Amino acid sequence: MSCITSRLLPSVAHPIPCICFAICILLVGFNCTAEEEKPANYPWITTLDSGDWKDKLWGDREVRKNGNRLMKLGKGLHLLDHDITPTNEVLIAIHGFAARGFEWVYPLQVMDNESVDTYFFRWGWGRRTELAESLFLSELSELREQRGEEFTNVQIVAHSCGGVVAISVVENLPKELEFDIHIVASPLGGLGAFTVCDPDLPKELPPNVSITQWKTVQHLDSVFLYFPGDPQETGLDFITEIDLPELYRGKRLGHVRSLSWVADKVAEPDSVNESAPDSG
Repeated sequence: MSCITSRLLPSVAHPIPCICFAICILLVGFNCTAEEEKPANYPWITTLDSGDWKDKLWGDREVRKNGNRLMKLGKGLHLLDHDITPTNEVLIAIHGFAARGFEWVYPLQVMDNESVDTYFFRWGWGRRTELAESLFLSELSELREQRGEEFTNVQIVAHSCGGVVAISVVENLPKELEFDIHIVASPLGGLGAFTVCDPDLPKELPPNVSITQWKTVQHLDSVFLYFPGDPQETGLDFITEIDLPELYRGKRLGHVRSLSWVADKVAEPDSVNESAPDSG
């Protein structure tokens, strides 16, 4: 949108319109840029560094620093690619409860490519998931308006409690879009007395939505280990369930590293990338 020029200013012969116009300018800040300028530390995918994530159980200082940049984003959807390609598929990453961000650095790098525009959804994990669900649907609606008619395909990768957010909005997703949802190490069956991740499971799967649930081995998952039953169990027969292996590159595949394993699979569905990081 071009800036308002002086020829649009009302004549000084009409002081009231002038005052109203001035107030409006102050309210909107007279911002002539099409998009708010990003801060210097904005986590563009091209600037993220996964450091020694492939070789260390918890990664190094670099990957943690880059993860912090992701988690400092405001609530809502954030484009992590510099430019939008209207014909591209949209990838939306949804983090989990108490996420620290470092677990997403490598997966985002792997899944992003020239035919995908990647977004990161930040939500308030310390509050009820219903608030995140409402925010997600609102942000998705705005994204549809921004991208136009060529926006038809959405791939969602959601980790841990983020998977609860993803599955709880399924029945309210736009029917005009096709959704391919990957839910990773998520307590879709609920966490009992811990109601912070409270799923609202769909009664049926809309025809424009497919869901793949990637399940960790319970006794190897540091989050689900102490529950009497596996919180990942749903009893839903209309989603595809895939059990993750116990080991990945010779190490335990646990709650955090499961996301990297799935990211490799999403990026190359026919085979797991041999250069993928160790699990743990």
